[in-house]
Amino acid sequence: MKTVWILDDDDGILEATTIVLEEAGYSVLGFNTADELRKSLKDRKPNLLLLDVLLSGDDGCDITQKLKEEKATKEIPVLLMSANNNIENRCIESGASSFIRKPFDIFELESAVKEYIA
Repeated sequence: MKTVWILDDDDGILEATTIVLEEAGYSVLGFNTADELRKSLKDRKPNLLLLDVLLSGDDGCDITQKLKEEKATKEIPVLLMSANNNIENRCIESGASSFIRKPFDIFELESAVKEYIA
């Protein structure tokens, strides 16, 4: 089963996104902080990362850029999501595979994930 890890500090969005992706057949693991995500990446690697951009104390674009600079994580597709549509270019420049606008359409989310881990 393909695995998707989600980083979002909004519990409601994290829960909703988890439900949508689990119903689509993915194994999902959610994180509220970048530190939790980083610690887990030391032991295991997901097939795809879905990161919020605006996090408490962290920035999804910065996290993505660091992941893409590391040999162990540079090949993992990263989808960044945000309600701020003005940062899409910055997200792609950070190394993200794609940008998802919040609030997202369930089918668009599923399609974006499927595109990178078919």
